[in-house]
Amino acid sequence: MLLATALIATSHPVVALVAGRLDSAALTAVRFFLATACFLPVVAICYGRAALPTPGSTLRHAVLSAPLVAFFVAMFEALRTASPVSTAALSVLVPSFAALFSIPLLGERLSARRASLLLVGTAGSTWVVFRGDLDRALALELHRGEALFLAGTASLGLYAVLVRRLGRGRPPAVTTFWTLASGCVWLLLWLARAPEEAPSSSG
Repeated sequence: MLLATALIATSHPVVALVAGRLDSAALTAVRFFLATACFLPVVAICYGRAALPTPGSTLRHAVLSAPLVAFFVAMFEALRTASPVSTAALSVLVPSFAALFSIPLLGERLSARRASLLLVGTAGSTWVVFRGDLDRALALELHRGEALFLAGTASLGLYAVLVRRLGRGRPPAVTTFWTLASGCVWLLLWLARAPEEAPSSSG
């Protein structure tokens, strides 16, 4: 857990260094393709034909990968303008969003203890993002990058809940592999349409 926390914490300043130089979707696509390539031999050796998708599982993986792709694209795009400190603080809200989504999607109830812990985390994150400015916090004055990453954080919270709902019945490694592969397809579709929109956006 300490190693995972350290990797996540250091990823924000690292991404901030490259976000302004590379296209967000293209950089995310490279990450997804590399991760998919790493998982492929593991899944092929350990599960063989049992890892092949069915029409139903293909649709589930496509749905599952959409919020994950949205999070990474939002992170790279947000760090063009937002500070790494703000985005790192907003990432603390992932469990809060996951808890909110789990109520309608999983039928879970939020215990008082869990709700209080999430409230403390949310308050701490809000204090950092708004730099202790209570008036700004009450007015919800977020910069564009911070607002974009907040949407990405909500997407990651949704992904965490969808994994539990849509990933049942299959080994985690197989679900992860096909989710990443589906994410590659989403990103290719996005990159294919991006050049067509460039002239209209510049005009």
